[in-house]
Amino acid sequence: MRRAGPVLVFVLAAWTVVSADQRDPVLEGVVVRAGQYVLEFERQLSGIVAEETYLQTSLNPSGAPVMPGGRREMKSDLLMVKPIGSSRYFAFRDVFEVDKKEVRDRQDRLMKLFLEPSASTATQLQQIMSESARFNIGRVYRNINLPPFALLFLEPGTQGSFKFKMTNSRKAELPMSSPPPAATMVVEYEEKGRPTIIQNSGRGDIASHGRMWIEPLSGRVLMTELLADNSDVTACVDVLYREQPGIEPLVPAEMRERYMRRRDGWRTEGVATYSRFRQFQVKVDEKIAPIK
Repeated sequence: MRRAGPVLVFVLAAWTVVSADQRDPVLEGVVVRAGQYVLEFERQLSGIVAEETYLQTSLNPSGAPVMPGGRREMKSDLLMVKPIGSSRYFAFRDVFEVDKKEVRDRQDRLMKLFLEPSASTATQLQQIMSESARFNIGRVYRNINLPPFALLFLEPGTQGSFKFKMTNSRKAELPMSSPPPAATMVVEYEEKGRPTIIQNSGRGDIASHGRMWIEPLSGRVLMTELLADNSDVTACVDVLYREQPGIEPLVPAEMRERYMRRRDGWRTEGVATYSRFRQFQVKVDEKIAPIK
């Protein structure tokens, strides 16, 4: 895909830990429990595959869909993978259908990605992220449009790069199919560490901010909001989680996204839903390159 205009990409980097002068002990306890929940979420969902139905639309400044090529519907399998030697899990989107047509080279791509891995985990991770973004449309290239992405900010090893505070602002930025859960604490976050987790290729840091809807006692995360913006682009990704029978952690139910290029108002919108949660039959983390 041609990468014209802003580029929002996840990079594997050593993030700066920011120390807090004062902390609210109640808030701190909630964030700590949420961090432990995220680790368990990743571990348990690493054996689960979900089917993703994903519609993306590219819109011109007047709000009309760009034609041709301004609408894309994808069906994919979504799963969590953990490179050997890595302490983190990452979401992977395996697209098997685009606009009702089968993706023909899927098996060859997966063979190269997992069975013929690259020499380093960092390179392998970037290949996984690029493959997950392969069929995106619009004038903002991004590989951050994966539902668990914002949960990375709550991982214990990443929390130090963020400032957290409680807020009474509860309304989701994007119109979700159901409102955010009421029995939650809403926690605002703002990235302070550098380099930032999201980068605008060639233009440097893009700090993330947004909100998390968290159950205070359990630490369960029921909704995430990711905002990222600079002079080039504004981005918003909202993800709603729900209970699924037979699966312990909450699972993604819906993801909505919006990106706008500031200089001309072109934007991309998307909505994804998740179903057919099932056990994964192959341990993918044994097929990814170890750290060299």
